[in-house]
Formats: sequence, structure tokens, C-alpha cells
Amino acid sequence: MIKLISEHTLAATSPDHHYPQGTKNIAGGPFYDWHGDENPFVDEVQEYFNKKDISVLDLGAASGELVKDFMVKGADAVGLEGSDWPIKNNRDSWKVYSDRLFTCDISKPFTIEQAGEIKKFDLINAWEVIEHLPPNELNQFADNVHKHLKDNGIFVVSISPWVEPSRIDPKVNLHLSHEIKAKKRWAQIFNKFEFVGPVSEKHDSAWHYIFKYRYRGKIRNSEESGRHTFWSTLMKSQSEKS
Repeated sequence: MIKLISEHTLAATSPDHHYPQGTKNIAGGPFYDWHGDENPFVDEVQEYFNKKDISVLDLGAASGELVKDFMVKGADAVGLEGSDWPIKNNRDSWKVYSDRLFTCDISKPFTIEQAGEIKKFDLINAWEVIEHLPPNELNQFADNVHKHLKDNGIFVVSISPWVEPSRIDPKVNLHLSHEIKAKKRWAQIFNKFEFVGPVSEKHDSAWHYIFKYRYRGKIRNSEESGRHTFWSTLMKSQSEKS
């Protein structure tokens, strides 16, 4: 049995809880047209670890579809979401995987336990999530990830560092950490991790990403929009393992 321990079972102060937008996503980003059990990102991750039964933690799980996609392909997946919108709106995955999907403020301390021990994961991912967290709580978020990541596990993240007005109330900005655009500052936040893989995007926000497919996020023409979603793969630093 999987148990979530947290004093903050909702991201009660988050604009995304009061003006839910991303949490309504049923699947990945608008450029993906995957059907049924098809999800090439899941396939790539399982190939990377050379096994089906990988353990996965999806932070910012939204409608729970990525957790479902991993589960139906034999993985051991858990998802955390800050808003209870998917529960109140009876999203299918939240009904089917009610023992795998939990509401939680991931910027506050939390622990996932199984059989009385901290559950650690091969893969932790946060797709278009971190920019929604307050800047002063990013270090706690990074600590949460570090605590639940296996020594040889990977953390996959995508970040959109720009202002994102709510469609419900345009005066409300959903991206609370939009001002953090420099890789150096992000590296300071994730100082217990090392970035791995090649730099494949040729712009200022380019980080490291080791897979071909992405689950969420847009590749924009930076010259036209000035917006750079960037994707990264991280591991625990070697010094932390020793």
C-alpha cells in the first residue's frame, strides 16, 4: 500500500488551484496525438532502464493520464497534483487509480511511503510544473525530489519561464517563478543534482534532455516569441552518492 504523508494536501494558495488550467489537461501538449495505450515517452523511459516495471513519480499529475500510461505498460507509477479539480470533475484516471493519485502541495515537505519506508523512484518527472511554484519554495521542492529519487534514477523536467495569464482571469499570473531564466540560478536550486545528456536546443534556455519524445511543452520559434521552454534530465550528484 502506498501512503502519502503531508500536512498540505492541497496547494491551497496556488493560483492553479483557484484558477485551474493545466490540471485540466487530459493528455500531453497540443503537438501530441497519441491514442489508446500509445505513449512513446513511456516506451523510451522503459527502454532506457531496460525493464517494464520501473517506478515513476509524476509531479503535477493533472488528469492522471501519464500515470495511467505508465501503469498499463507495467510500470509502478504514482502521481501528485496540487488541485482537486480532477477529483471533483470525476476524471477517469483518478477513479481507476485512486490508490496511485493523490493531491498534495509539492512545494511543501511530503513523504511517499510503502511498507513503512520512503518509496524511491527510478524516474521522477515534472512537466510544465516548476514555474508554477513560488520562488522561495523551490529549494524545498528540489529536496522533495532528491529524497524520493533512487541513486541511479533520473529527474526529467520541463520549465516555461514566462508569464502565463489565467484564461479565467487574465490579471492572474499562473507562472510564479517566470523570472528565473538563467541556467545558473536553476543550477543553484538543484545543487544536489547533475545535469546529464547532450544540449540539443540552441538557445539561452537550452539544457540537457536525453529522450526524443516529450510529454508536455511547446517548442516555439524563439526569434518570433522570445519564449523558450526547456527540458532537462538530472541525476543525483556523484558527491551526494558517495
